Amino acid sequence: MLTGYLENITSDRKLVEHCFMRMDILYFLGYDIDEQLPWHSTISRTRQLYPAEVYFLSILTFI
Repeated sequence: MLTGYLENITSDRKLVEHCFMRMDILYFLGYDIDEQLPWHSTISRTRQLYPAEVYFLSILTFI
C-alpha cells in the first residue's frame, strides 16, 4: 500500500502489475524475482479490514 501511495496507483490490479515489473520494489517487499505476488483481491480485502491510518502509523513508528 505504501508503494501505491508513493507511485500514485489507485487500482489494486495495477499495483500488483507495477510491483511485479519493478525489481527494486520486489526487493523492498522481500520477494524473489520468480516468487508469486499476492492476488489483487488479497490486497483489497486487507485494505478493507484495516484503515489506512493503521498502516501509516505503523510505518512512521518503525522509522
